[in-house]
Amino acid sequence: MKTIRLHETPTLTETKSEYCPINFKTCAKMIKNLQITLLILTFLLATPLEGQTPKAFDIGSMFEVGALLDDTNNDGFPNYVNAALIMSANPSPAEIQAASEISLRLGVETMAMALPIHRGFGSSKIPIFIGTESLAENVSYNYRPDLSVLRSGQGLIESIEVNNQQQILLAANDKEGLIDAARVFAGILPHSETISSTKLDRISTDIQNALTAAGVSQSAVNLTKVLTTGEQLGIHSVSLQVNVNSADSMISRSAIEELIAPEGEASQATKEHDPLRYKGIALVEVNLQGGTSFQIENPQEPPVPGPIPSRPGRSAKNSLDLSNIYTSDGILGDSDNDIIPDRVDAMMISGSSG
Repeated sequence: MKTIRLHETPTLTETKSEYCPINFKTCAKMIKNLQITLLILTFLLATPLEGQTPKAFDIGSMFEVGALLDDTNNDGFPNYVNAALIMSANPSPAEIQAASEISLRLGVETMAMALPIHRGFGSSKIPIFIGTESLAENVSYNYRPDLSVLRSGQGLIESIEVNNQQQILLAANDKEGLIDAARVFAGILPHSETISSTKLDRISTDIQNALTAAGVSQSAVNLTKVLTTGEQLGIHSVSLQVNVNSADSMISRSAIEELIAPEGEASQATKEHDPLRYKGIALVEVNLQGGTSFQIENPQEPPVPGPIPSRPGRSAKNSLDLSNIYTSDGILGDSDNDIIPDRVDAMMISGSSG
């Protein structure tokens, strides 16, 4: 049997000492500190900053992660509301109702959130101004939207950029229009009608692709305004701002003209194939840097009249109490009996309307 001498078999201590000429306790402490440092760096690099917004923030992308919503634990689900609701010092019942509609949408979009939703102006959160009075009372710059184009009951949703900070304004000439804007914000955006209809960022993408194909080197296309119908819940028109380098102005103008009316295409093109004409949107306005403006009309067919369907879950909820308020026995409903709530069986009443 071969004899193994001690000096021929290095001990664990001797092996380690070749790489670390200090004691085990010090080495372990250094490794632990390094692990903590790497963990902190990973967290800082992976976690979105409060108030951080995507480069192309606009009305079409504001519900994406990085805009009004954030994913702070990087699990793929929004869990943080990066928005602040701003109302006037003495909000009207319509303003309170509009803010409630928006709060509900923000809450539905998140898997978790800290309550209450931020209300103050001046933080790094994206402010959502409810009405022109809230804007006038809280900002120093002089900007007033042109509301003369709004009919009775119509509302405006506008994205404003001030000192590289994004802001959102809901405004109207009357309370019906303000509530209509809030309901479109809460129940339709970022689509034109329903979740299966045109997504508004498609309009920006169509214009962007046309500019790129024409040879425009750099361009930015942002959806800045939405006007509601004021009749039934829906979008009447959208406005987009197109910014390009001055050297590409003529190319860009030609590219958009070609996109609107392609050469050689039959004049009786179907609406499904008409560029910049989308179902649910009666007017698309494209404002090119330098002052050129295009208006593409797309008259919409009126909705087919028919009987109003009954609301599911009309029966009384006699077992409702504070212990089950957020279940289908409470203010939520389950229309298809799959144990997953899919509607809200509650009505919010504010101000003198109660």
